[in-house]
Amino acid sequence: MHAIGPATRRAAGGELDELLSLWSTAMIVIDEDLCKGCAICSELCPSGVLGVSDALNAKGYYPPVVKKQRECHGCRLCELLCPEFAIFIVNEWVDDVAS
Repeated sequence: MHAIGPATRRAAGGELDELLSLWSTAMIVIDEDLCKGCAICSELCPSGVLGVSDALNAKGYYPPVVKKQRECHGCRLCELLCPEFAIFIVNEWVDDVAS
């Protein structure tokens, strides 16, 4: 995917950002039962999407929680770095923007 610079975004008058947000949505899926609370995903997320839960999971660890779903760019860094394979990204492509 190519990066779109600020000048292009300004030229589109904000419409480009709106269309891009509808085009692809990355959904974060967390399997709390597998998580051992290392916080690698929340510490290294470049967008600050993940945080740490206040509630313990069944194993007694604090799993990650999604704080800002819409900020997720789908880079999959959390998925790649999780030593327990407890987190993964699902990309949903929106085919029909018209309602």
